[in-house]
Amino acid sequence: MRPVLRYIRRARTTAWASYILLNRTLGRRLPGIQGTAIASLLTCAVWTPVALVWLLLHTPTITSLILAAACGLGSSLIPYASDMIALRWIPAEMFGTFTSLNLVWAALAGWLLLSQELQPNEWIGIALIILSSAVVSARAASRSSTTPIAAPTE
Repeated sequence: MRPVLRYIRRARTTAWASYILLNRTLGRRLPGIQGTAIASLLTCAVWTPVALVWLLLHTPTITSLILAAACGLGSSLIPYASDMIALRWIPAEMFGTFTSLNLVWAALAGWLLLSQELQPNEWIGIALIILSSAVVSARAASRSSTTPIAAPTE
């Protein structure tokens, strides 16, 4: 089982790094959020066969289709567009680090909005994520201070 998990972790890491670098490249070369549109079309092409098989095996209701469309737009269009814009301005290393802060925001939202209790070890985890993000970002900034980021063209 361990070799399978290692393969899955490597594939996930490779996909995440590819996402960051491809979005940075497309974001710098294409105006607006056209890169996000292209990436979304490619993703759609990859997942359409999977979705068709699932839909053939599980008949959805109209309500579930509407909710799925809303979730798809809310969880893809908005974040991907903001990622594309952010990657035009910050180094890829810092972007990867900043996205790790999403876990912190999710935990804080659960605590503040849903009254979910966070245990001391969870608060320590949040502090460690913030600290490691700051250290990695500082190192990336010092390395890239000699190489200016190209201004986006729009």
